[in-house]
Amino acid sequence: MPSKNYCMRLNRYYENEEEKKELDRAHDNMLTKINYWKRNWNYDINLSDYNEFNKHSKEISKIKNIHRFFCEIDLDNIKSAEELFLYGKFHKQISFAWPARHYIRTLKKIDNDKLQELSISTDSDSTSEEIEK
Repeated sequence: MPSKNYCMRLNRYYENEEEKKELDRAHDNMLTKINYWKRNWNYDINLSDYNEFNKHSKEISKIKNIHRFFCEIDLDNIKSAEELFLYGKFHKQISFAWPARHYIRTLKKIDNDKLQELSISTDSDSTSEEIEK
């Protein structure tokens, strides 16, 4: 086990207590932002993606609700009336985030539909009726 003043992230010893506090505060800030983005924006991010995601976070915040549409749209070839309508509706957001499109298209959204409501089986209803009798 490393000694008390050894930093595994830097692979060296801290120079003083202030440096330790500052690095710990910065690391906690990064983890807090990542958890916020995961919980509220539904993006799958880790510490290695933090710097790039943080650089484009303003653009991502504008299109987080239309992420799938943003990734699929080709502005040179709009195929249907539905795509044209959605592009017209979200034109400001799309044009603001368009310069960061190459990075945004690599992001993965977390699928929140994995948890589904439990259905109540009819067997449990029949056993409760038998108990009441």
